[in-house]
Amino acid sequence: MKILEQLFEDYTVDTDILQQDLHDKIIEGLVYWADLDFHDLELDIEAANNDRINKTPVMQNILTDLNKLVLEDSLTGLYNRRYFNRALESEMIRNNREFHPLSLAILDVDHFKLINDTYGHDAGDEVLKALAMIMHKNVRQSDALMRIGGEEFAVIMPNVRYQVAVDVMERLRNDIENMVVPFNGDELSTSVSIGITVREPNKFVSVDELYQQADQALYQAKETGRNKVVLHGTPNATGLSVSEREGLMS
Repeated sequence: MKILEQLFEDYTVDTDILQQDLHDKIIEGLVYWADLDFHDLELDIEAANNDRINKTPVMQNILTDLNKLVLEDSLTGLYNRRYFNRALESEMIRNNREFHPLSLAILDVDHFKLINDTYGHDAGDEVLKALAMIMHKNVRQSDALMRIGGEEFAVIMPNVRYQVAVDVMERLRNDIENMVVPFNGDELSTSVSIGITVREPNKFVSVDELYQQADQALYQAKETGRNKVVLHGTPNATGLSVSEREGLMS
């Protein structure tokens, strides 16, 4: 934390010092930043020093890199847990203001430890990267994709009701089930369990409650056989066949 605090102190004192010294400090400190808790470090340098930053291309590049370090997952290129927390809270506020539904899906890779134990962690990394690519292909640009844990992912889908969210996640689940990941002459495959919840505009649910609902649905998917989509609040909706979805929509 001292390295990061010194970076900001240097910048507010002397831009020239920052340009000369910041690069070396970043190289020294980057390896530790992934484990830092930035919760108490809410310094909006870009707003506070907008004129100076606009005149400093080097600083602009550094801030872009710092933003990626803080908010992106380096392995998959998806957003990380910190971004997820911010994005979900922001979408909840917009949900209240615009009176639109908000869907949240939590995905977990089935038996991921077995992949790591059998083929090694490099193989597990390749599977996670392949999953991220498939997720990108199955959601809208307006949806937010995050890796929020080791083998756990989240999708925030603004203005999406449960029937659409279920269909999208079922398609994603199917694509992942049929995915083949080449690795050192082997072909790796996996599946995911998915929990979904929807915040309707006429129902008050907090950020924590919404996440807990999706997590509970994910747990149900795991407990009832894995490789399925479960919608929160529908105890018999394991797998969600077409007839079951039609029943929910009626």
